[in-house]
Amino acid sequence: MNTKKINLKKWPLLVLSSLVLLLTVGAADAKVSRTAMERAWARLSKTTGFEASLQLEDKDETNAYITIEDGKYKIVVFQGLLDVMDTEDQIAGIIAHEIGHGMHGHLESAQKRNAGIGLLSVLLSELLDSDTGDIAIGIGATLAVQGYSREQEVEADDAGVEYSYKAGYSAWSLYNAIKRMADDGLVTSPSGFNSHPPTERRMARLAAQARRWEESGIVKKEVNLPEVSIPRPKSIPVEGVDPDRSDQSDVISTYPIDGGKKDVLGIIHREGYAKYSSGKYEEAFSTFAKGLDFYSGNYLAALWAARSAYKAGDGAEARRWIERALSINGRYEPALKLRDEL
Repeated sequence: MNTKKINLKKWPLLVLSSLVLLLTVGAADAKVSRTAMERAWARLSKTTGFEASLQLEDKDETNAYITIEDGKYKIVVFQGLLDVMDTEDQIAGIIAHEIGHGMHGHLESAQKRNAGIGLLSVLLSELLDSDTGDIAIGIGATLAVQGYSREQEVEADDAGVEYSYKAGYSAWSLYNAIKRMADDGLVTSPSGFNSHPPTERRMARLAAQARRWEESGIVKKEVNLPEVSIPRPKSIPVEGVDPDRSDQSDVISTYPIDGGKKDVLGIIHREGYAKYSSGKYEEAFSTFAKGLDFYSGNYLAALWAARSAYKAGDGAEARRWIERALSINGRYEPALKLRDEL
């Protein structure tokens, strides 16, 4: 077993990783946008009254955590987590889970526990020889700081269901988020050193909590949200074309690119539409995806890729491509309508 020596003096702030410890996901396209994450945070912070900063880190790791920095709470979400999630509801469930840790004082109790570990490390260094002491301290400190107790994780899960439901999201938000990660192979094992409840047990409790809140009769709150910036692409005014409403190839004429590129996008779109119309939905999906690869601002192609995926029976992929369209043009009505239908 490889053991890494840990010097606790080099830990300036408490960082407790909260959701996934087994990270096996490969590279993926962004699925839930930063805008959706910020919107979820705005609703949840307004509902709970919990004050913290929210930070998105450009890392592939599928994780999120809450920490205390300079005496203030901070919730950190990794890009890899957004890449795995399908919907805003799911990321809301995860953020609500982290808020639960903060609201219930879990970080503060962990700080006290880790302070005790620091004192113990000094005693071990004095009682044991140097090499043995370093190894023992390394193992003990690693296990102690890797997460919360299982009781605290369960409490945060329960809070996550409650907070997301009261903020107007589905009571199944966190359940669906954990299921999405489990579908990608991101499961927590029933190890005694793993603070997360084993996935099957965790899912059963989350499902029970979701049903309880759905049957509670409590009406979800209408939350007056602070303004969240909505992505708006640059466009060229074209008479008779509304780039926020049209789902036809005339949208391409409004893109701020040269005529040659517009011609190529037009050809790709017509090819994709021909395949879509003839029921070759998987081929159509691949063609529309090429349209977005060719021009990263091609939200029309993202919309039709979503429609093709949905027709091919892949609702999850459809939702991911809807979010891609909305991450380019947050007011694109055909994408908003399709998202509501799904």
